[in-house]
Amino acid sequence: MNPWKYKERIVHTRHQALRKCFGCIHLRVGGVLSCIVWASLSFYFVVMSFQSKSPFYSFLPSTAPFIVFGIANLLLGFISLFTLIVLYLNYTHSLIFTSPAILVGVGAVVIDAIVNAVLFITARKGYIHWCIGLAADQLLKPSNHTNTGLNDRDFYNCDRSWQDELKFGVLGTTMIVGFYIYWGLCFRSYCIKRMIYLNQQAPQPLPSHTPGYPSLNVPPPMRMENGPAMIVLHNQKPHKKDSELFSV
Repeated sequence: MNPWKYKERIVHTRHQALRKCFGCIHLRVGGVLSCIVWASLSFYFVVMSFQSKSPFYSFLPSTAPFIVFGIANLLLGFISLFTLIVLYLNYTHSLIFTSPAILVGVGAVVIDAIVNAVLFITARKGYIHWCIGLAADQLLKPSNHTNTGLNDRDFYNCDRSWQDELKFGVLGTTMIVGFYIYWGLCFRSYCIKRMIYLNQQAPQPLPSHTPGYPSLNVPPPMRMENGPAMIVLHNQKPHKKDSELFSV
């Protein structure tokens, strides 16, 4: 190995934000951290979703959005764990399959998070009715009161509660969309960089003929009938030294 050989820097993109994660972290280290965050959050969301709960919203029109969000996060969680193993073992060829898988998992979670936010916004009346009924039941349960007038008016600031949850949900969805997409693009950038490096390290085929040098295409030996093999040198004239040698 040549000790004076320096390591060439591979510039695979014009965008500075994709050359290093957050502009200062190596892409491989950033990929490892991203997979750890993805796996941790995904399995946490899976547990809550399969219990018909959400980390952002206390009410949705049905249980289907919770289940779909849980399945999307379950997919991303398993992909993140597999990608984490690939990055640890430094299997460059496996990155060809993990890179599109990461983008698919991230896309599923991001799209479903946006859909849940839209569902929560459109379900304002349902949320207020659910909140008033829940608060009224908790208030009337100890006294066994049956006055249904408490279910008609918003004594419990449910509309204000909906606005607060909406702000928190939009903030959480925005962070998921921004960070997940950016981490996915950084991981894709790292995969492209590794592919370029792998292609540069591959052995290059030797040229068949180099200008300025004699051709290496020597014909194979020709065998005469009932005789030894002999090499035909393109009918070239013998040199003077060769003729003197044979004359001796």
